[in-house]
Amino acid sequence: MEQGVGSAFWVFGEQQELIAKWQGRLSPKNSVFQAELIALQEAVKYAQNHQNKVKIWSDSQSSLKALLNEKSNSAIARYIQDSLYNTHNFRLGWIRAHVGHLGKEKDDELAKEAMGNFSIF
Repeated sequence: MEQGVGSAFWVFGEQQELIAKWQGRLSPKNSVFQAELIALQEAVKYAQNHQNKVKIWSDSQSSLKALLNEKSNSAIARYIQDSLYNTHNFRLGWIRAHVGHLGKEKDDELAKEAMGNFSIF
């Protein structure tokens, strides 16, 4: 988008109630790929600060594949890789985009909302 790229994640409980959320706006120079990785990074940071096991879902196959690349040039991908190696209370998974998942719809809503409400990274 002209004003930047939105990035977000949200945490829901067993009853699908909103527990926590994070939103950020990146510069227009950033890509959607970078926004997806930053959302994953922030979700990982959230998971590291909680004792419960956390499942992090993403519809970004490219981001998840980048995390499998041991030679990634992305500092964000390397941070997530290190976190996966050192922290064992969370797992990453892929979820198909645009198929009516409540969590995915909420992520899109939060990312769009971030465009008007938050500082640029």
